[in-house]
Order: sequence, then C-alpha cells, then structure tokens
Amino acid sequence: METIMNSIASSQFNDRQILQKDILFVDNDLASYFLVMELLSEHGINVIHSRCGKHAISTFRETPSICVVLTELLLPNIDGFGVLKEIRRLNPYLPVVAQTANVMNNMKHTCLEAGFDEFIEKPINIELFTKEITKYLKKSYFEDSVNEYSG
Repeated sequence: METIMNSIASSQFNDRQILQKDILFVDNDLASYFLVMELLSEHGINVIHSRCGKHAISTFRETPSICVVLTELLLPNIDGFGVLKEIRRLNPYLPVVAQTANVMNNMKHTCLEAGFDEFIEKPINIELFTKEITKYLKKSYFEDSVNEYSG
C-alpha cells in the first residue's frame, strides 16, 4: 500500500513548481492529518496543521506564506464555512478546498456554492487528492512568479 501511495504521489508531485510551499490543513482528525502530511511533506511541501477553525484563522493571519487551505467542514469553534468566510475576507484569491466525509444532501454543491474552490470526499482518494492539490500549488507558483517579475 505504501509503495502505491508513494508512486501516485511522486508522479503528481515531481514538479519543482510545488516545492517549498505551505499548506494549511485544518482537521481535528489526526489520522487524516498524518495521511496528508505523509503524502505532502516527503515532496517538500510544508503542512501546517490546525485542529479547530479559530486556530486556523489565527494561523492563517500569522503565516503569509500559506498558498492553499484544506479544511474539514465539521470543526470545533468555527466550522469550515466560517474558516472559508474569514479567509475570503483576508485573501479572496487564495484556494480553499473543503474536505469531509459528510456527502449527504449534495454537500459538494453546497460547498462550491459557498465559495470553496474544490470539494474532496473522505476517505481521501489519493490519486484525486494529489491531482487537485498539485493543481492549486502550481497555480500558486505561477502567481508567485508573476508577482516577483512585476514587483
């Protein structure tokens, strides 16, 4: 299983455009955090972890290098929708991805309508997860390059 995970992740994450990026991962489930950290950190992606919405917002404010937020919807204090609302207020262009096991009542549609950039179901499909996160990390790389060039 581990070699399958590594080969899928390596095929998606072998691009220098995504190295040394910071992702804010918001989830109170430690198993999910360890899986995401395992998938991303071995490819030079720094996973910053928050276990509740309130902490996620303060971490986001204090860490300007965060280029993608991946958040569970069901969180203590402030839920994923509250996290999205505050991040959009602070940075309307930052990719924010919802992830949850709650797929009832067309939750994907609800999340996309609320303003999330993407919706990922739990349990995580590793191939889909790496594809989606890579897309947003590359987008961030392009925007960083444009900002460097124009600044």
